[in-house]
Amino acid sequence: MSNKTLFIYVFLGLAFAVILFAGGRYYFQPVRIESSASPSVAPKQLAPIPDFTITALQTSPNDRRVINCQNNRCSPLPAVSASIAGAVTDGQSWYHYQETKEGKTAQTVLQLKRTWINENKSDLIIEQTKLVKPRGLYISPDTKKVAFWLDNTSEPSKKLTELWLYDSASMSTKLIAEKINASSIITEPRWNRASTHLWFLGDTISADNQPSTGLHAVTVQSPSLGIRFGNINWTDLTQIVQTEPMDIDPAGDAIAYAEPNGNKTILHINHENTPAEAATVSGTVPYIQWLPDDSLLYVAQSKFSFTFWQVKGSVHKHIAKYQGVFQSARADSAGQYVLFNTQPISYVSHAYALELSTGRIAHQTLFPGYGDQTFLIHFQLDANSQNPDTNITAPVDDEQIAAFLDKNLKSIADPNAVPQRFITTDQLNTIWFDYSLESGAKKRLLLTIKDATHTEWSISARYRESAGEWLLEQGNVPKPPQPVHVYEWEDAPQQWILKETIDNKSL
Repeated sequence: MSNKTLFIYVFLGLAFAVILFAGGRYYFQPVRIESSASPSVAPKQLAPIPDFTITALQTSPNDRRVINCQNNRCSPLPAVSASIAGAVTDGQSWYHYQETKEGKTAQTVLQLKRTWINENKSDLIIEQTKLVKPRGLYISPDTKKVAFWLDNTSEPSKKLTELWLYDSASMSTKLIAEKINASSIITEPRWNRASTHLWFLGDTISADNQPSTGLHAVTVQSPSLGIRFGNINWTDLTQIVQTEPMDIDPAGDAIAYAEPNGNKTILHINHENTPAEAATVSGTVPYIQWLPDDSLLYVAQSKFSFTFWQVKGSVHKHIAKYQGVFQSARADSAGQYVLFNTQPISYVSHAYALELSTGRIAHQTLFPGYGDQTFLIHFQLDANSQNPDTNITAPVDDEQIAAFLDKNLKSIADPNAVPQRFITTDQLNTIWFDYSLESGAKKRLLLTIKDATHTEWSISARYRESAGEWLLEQGNVPKPPQPVHVYEWEDAPQQWILKETIDNKSL
């Protein structure tokens, strides 16, 4: 082989090696999977968490006050003396007892009153007579109802008492449980967080005619009293029922409670007539609440932080974690948001909104330093936040919707309309409203309440029923709102009755 030929072979070999090396570098470069997505696909944009107006109770050794806050701007209302023992508040008024002198003999009479915070007036709810005497005050978490005992004083030897309810919307009272032996009551009544039931422990007789301790549950909507959750031995649970976190679901079919156990907590979850379930949680559990979708929300507090968990079936799902010490919380009726606040640091407590579907947390406001503790009373969507209709003056709750329909039914629908149901939705002040006519025809409206005070509304669509389906007659609804609560009209009590809470269903 000549030198020239050898040079050509060497040159070609080197060239091939260079190409192979370069190609190898190209083919064996590591692949970044996250870059494989099409750049034209925009990431999902989450709507900002709305602002809420928050009403809270602040306590000090000498007095208590209500404070309204939004975006770090707070307006404290006049304080009341802590010496008014047992007084409770709904954020607008105080419910309390007051003794007064009546008659020629100046006999002392006990009166239950509602005193408005910003007005110089009080309303008498009920007063002591020769036959009965009120005692105790138990305000519901939705702040719309106050329960109290009414003792039979005409026959003291019988020790009979009744449980009564004051409704702040109608400003009326009604009997919800009667013929109760006062001496058999072991614990004070407590409300579930949905404000549909009260419970207390009391003496009872077991199935084998032996003295026993039972959980007495009172249903508020259609008043009834009965022994519930008999599969639980309540005898040794007096302290838990009285003071520890505990909740009954809105329908009254499930119960959950926290049992402290050293540096851990046993979370008990029970359904009626089914085996009890229990889970061990590290730290303490200061908060429990059943949500509208039948899941259970609870808070686990460790030394420096607390975590929100949601239980569905046997699965405990982590929602969010936050630094600090948990103080109090309130969830909205739809189960979308939980507002909570932390114990004060340097005399200041902060409130936050938690979006349950995403676990996102947004700061809402800070409460100025005042005394010992701050507890959330209620909250509502700020009228200027996330409001899709600028003509809506203020949000309305379910009871306000029911009152609005009662007053304006004939004007909204038809002079001969007979109400059937209304369904609240995930859109502000917007409902599906069903009614029938004398001809038997069934109609549906998609209705938005713009101003409940000055009676303003708008109708986005009209439907008629045909073969079990709703057919659009007028309007355009590109994206129908999702239903939340179903209320049906019942003629006998002449009122709207909550029938169902809907979870991710369509109409």
